[in-house]
Amino acid sequence: MGTLREHSKRCLMSKRDVSETPLKSVITQLKACKYGQDRTADEEAVKFYMMNHLVGHLRISRGDTSILTDKEDDLVEAYFTTCNESAIRMFYYMLMICTRESRHVAKHDKFYTNLAKNYGAKVCDFNKSLHGAGSSGAVLKLKSNCPDVNLGLYCDALVFTFFNGSFSGGYGGQKWGAVAKVLRNFVYGEISAEIMVDNAFNLCHNNWGGKKRHRFRRWDKIDQWCYSSSDN
Repeated sequence: MGTLREHSKRCLMSKRDVSETPLKSVITQLKACKYGQDRTADEEAVKFYMMNHLVGHLRISRGDTSILTDKEDDLVEAYFTTCNESAIRMFYYMLMICTRESRHVAKHDKFYTNLAKNYGAKVCDFNKSLHGAGSSGAVLKLKSNCPDVNLGLYCDALVFTFFNGSFSGGYGGQKWGAVAKVLRNFVYGEISAEIMVDNAFNLCHNNWGGKKRHRFRRWDKIDQWCYSSSDN
């Protein structure tokens, strides 16, 4: 047993800078991850917000410093178990979909010159390799031949690509930049994993036109992209 203040120091709720983690190490963990298979985005969101609401109600009724009862502690543990899995799944999902979408940037020399200048030739060459790869092909390239850079630099490059590259209608652009920025802010410890999940579920970009239903249409693809033995 403990207090909610003590629980708030755990990974889900605390801000942690993981930007120096090698991207290759992240991809290794991504391919080994088995969290959340066969759960839809709607199911994941309902679980997250239901558990978040219950813990929020507990905080209002009991405060941050009261010692929790056994049942209250069980509730908090269930929240962390459920939402830790959601956060891991969301992080990997956002990393993959932002990589996949970045392949649509126009192949302009000026953009690639600036990308290489700011983030290095490895990131620039990797983005070039995504052109014509298709959605699943882009994810396969990330899993099999990601650039040898740190995670933070890679996420910065994704944000730069969406905000500074040229995209045709319906692809990329600033709305996708907002998606990549949430990912980047989590990686640099500017927001917690809990806030990342909340922000991600509330994101709405190009292809959904502001509708409130099912933000991540390809959420189910994470099973294929992460766990398929054919492209590990």
